[in-house]
Amino acid sequence: MTAPPVIGELLGSAPVPLGGEHVPTGIHAGRAGGWDALAFDVRTRTAHGVVPAWAVTAVGRPGTGPDWQLHPRRLPRFAVGARMPAVEVPPALAARWAGAGEPSLAALLAVPEAQAVLLATDDGDEVWATPTALAALRPDGHRPDLLEHHLRLLTTLAHAETAGG
Repeated sequence: MTAPPVIGELLGSAPVPLGGEHVPTGIHAGRAGGWDALAFDVRTRTAHGVVPAWAVTAVGRPGTGPDWQLHPRRLPRFAVGARMPAVEVPPALAARWAGAGEPSLAALLAVPEAQAVLLATDDGDEVWATPTALAALRPDGHRPDLLEHHLRLLTTLAHAETAGG
């Protein structure tokens, strides 16, 4: 996963509206759970200066696959469903999560480890896939516990996608 091209891919496919005023900063690359990983903040200019708007974390996708998006039902939607068809979410997740994209997302969500990691969250993250990465974002900037949470979520989904999604 090469950082600059992946960042452009992530910003262009993010499930929230990002424009020219949104700039990636604080880019960190490494490995987590056997996967290439990348984390950065998306900053924006406001009347009060430049502030972090989103924390984005990504892991390299095992192979390539179709795009999809997953979001907590309690959050207002910006793009989910606008660019992709809705995907049926397993009953165990349906009260808390909604998905859009290819039917392969439904297969991924049927993997018990994927369900467990999603049910263990606080429903504050947007999660999506590009052909080369799995990513999560949350409002504000990165902090150590958020980075750890995102990496646990994404590496579990990457392993589940490899295993049966």
